[in-house]
Amino acid sequence: MSVHDLSIDEIMALTNPIDNTSPPDERLRGTLAFLFAQPSLRTMSSFAAAGTRIGLAPIQVTATGDALKDNTDFHDEIVQLSLTSTCVVVRASKALERDALSSCKAPVVNAGDGRNEHPTQTMNDIAVMRQIGLEGATVALIGNLRNQRTTHSLAIALQRLGIKLRLVSPTELRLPDQYVKGDVEIVHTEKRPEVDELVRDADFVYMPPLGYWGAADIDYSPAYGFDLARAQKVLKPTARLMHPFPRFAELDKSLDGSSFDAYRLQTMVGPVIRERILRMLLGW
Repeated sequence: MSVHDLSIDEIMALTNPIDNTSPPDERLRGTLAFLFAQPSLRTMSSFAAAGTRIGLAPIQVTATGDALKDNTDFHDEIVQLSLTSTCVVVRASKALERDALSSCKAPVVNAGDGRNEHPTQTMNDIAVMRQIGLEGATVALIGNLRNQRTTHSLAIALQRLGIKLRLVSPTELRLPDQYVKGDVEIVHTEKRPEVDELVRDADFVYMPPLGYWGAADIDYSPAYGFDLARAQKVLKPTARLMHPFPRFAELDKSLDGSSFDAYRLQTMVGPVIRERILRMLLGW
């Protein structure tokens, strides 16, 4: 349900650098059910690919039918689905309630619950950081930190791992207090020159979408949007830009394939990390 559910050892095991993968299991061992109340591209496809590799047939359950529109208890639907599935992957429109899922008969994976957390994406992101070099690094989370669940889970995990963390955002888009537990540098600004100075020494700059649901009324892309020219002027040559997608004005396509681009690696390692998560939950 949350990054808090994982021990440090489990986080490290799930995010070990990727050198090779195990061969696919051609036996059919069960089903991997998807119940998504919000759209998904990368997360669902990663889990579907991962499930297929270990013998789980993916089954997508439409979360927009009449039953779920008619004030149906979403948590109860998850419990029901767990009775006929080997594992259930869920994306909810609001925070999941742990107690309401206590009677589930199969493991339930939180693939994003509203504006709360996205723990599997965080395992994905930390794996990329570790593969590039996370020890001793400075990580800057910038932009829309209030509404984007990816930054909530990532902030929790990086603090637990003792990584130097800097939070840079407009005041109205600051990271909610419940996700800040340690000694973290926090700066609120809407000024482009200040953002430039705050990311200049960062090894990783993580930028969630400025648009999408939960976007601010004000356009902050002049201060928080990066293209190749700005990255070359401001960032260290070894710095990496990370993004959970979908992208908006904060990440220009001129950065694609550049030395700063770590976000395509984020997508590429997705199935491997999700396979590790499924194997851990199922004891396989």
